[in-house]
Amino acid sequence: MAKERFEHETRVLRYLEKSGCTFVPRVLEADPETMTLVTTHCGQIVQHISEDKLRQLFCELEQFGVRHEDAYARNVTYRASDGRFCLIDFEFATILEFPDLGPPPPEPDPV
Repeated sequence: MAKERFEHETRVLRYLEKSGCTFVPRVLEADPETMTLVTTHCGQIVQHISEDKLRQLFCELEQFGVRHEDAYARNVTYRASDGRFCLIDFEFATILEFPDLGPPPPEPDPV
């Protein structure tokens, strides 16, 4: 399902850009033939983030019409240029306006 996930992530990122979401990567180039996606840099993966901040960040994303569906710290970066936590990896996200669009979400991490 690599092609479908690539197309879906590209679609979600473009949707978020049109929605005015500034804490996700912007698509600079997308080549469906090679499945190459070039985006803006959103900082470094965070090593520590509180559960409360994590929950707030993913809730904030939903205000832009997207549910991440893989809401774990591994998908959070910190952009030092403006001191902003950002989100990455949207291959399983749901555009809330179109809930049936895209691949199924991943299984949760084992505890």
